[in-house]
Amino acid sequence: MRLSAFIAALLMMFALAPAQAVPKDWNRVVAATPAGGYLIGNPAAPVKVVEYFSLTCPHCRHFVETGLAPLRGNYIAKGKVSLELRNFVLNGPDLSASILMTCGSPALAVHLYDAVYADQEKLFAGAFSLKQDALDRIQAAPLEAKPGVFAHEAGIDAWFAAHGLPPKQAAACLADPKRQQRLIDLRAEAIEKQNVQGTPTFVVNGTAVSGTGWEDLEPAIKTALGGG
Repeated sequence: MRLSAFIAALLMMFALAPAQAVPKDWNRVVAATPAGGYLIGNPAAPVKVVEYFSLTCPHCRHFVETGLAPLRGNYIAKGKVSLELRNFVLNGPDLSASILMTCGSPALAVHLYDAVYADQEKLFAGAFSLKQDALDRIQAAPLEAKPGVFAHEAGIDAWFAAHGLPPKQAAACLADPKRQQRLIDLRAEAIEKQNVQGTPTFVVNGTAVSGTGWEDLEPAIKTALGGG
């Protein structure tokens, strides 16, 4: 067989070979939701988990450290479960950080969610121990400027800049009263519609989970999947 014919035969064999399906990791699919959150995973997943979280909440950090990896690896990646992240602001540092977390694309928001909890103690260390002169500057700022002044005084804006959020974009978001109000409204809606009182609060297919840990959430997911 001539070389050219041999190569042509090989190419034909490859062309006729069935394509191997590449498994899809649904963790890579992220989108903003009409409810003001961020959906990770298959939008058509049979089990839909909502997490109401505060960026300053240590219990939320504990969930991220202990439960997020199995949730993503065993359930979200396979398209069985989706996770919607919804901010539930608890305090001033949380408001400034939440504005910045939600300032960019949905993918960046999820990246920042992960990064904040990985560095939570360091990020907010200065926010709860500001000196009086810094507190005075925050107090003197107009209402709509307070989140930006607070973020600057506590070094929160610098942290977000180091984790991928452009400073000019961050400053514009911090000064946007509509963004501030949306986060406040999200909190009010969570209290009114889901009776959220603290963080983290998990809701599985519309039903609130009793408990704040992975040991509470996973059984609810298994039940919703039909596994009892």
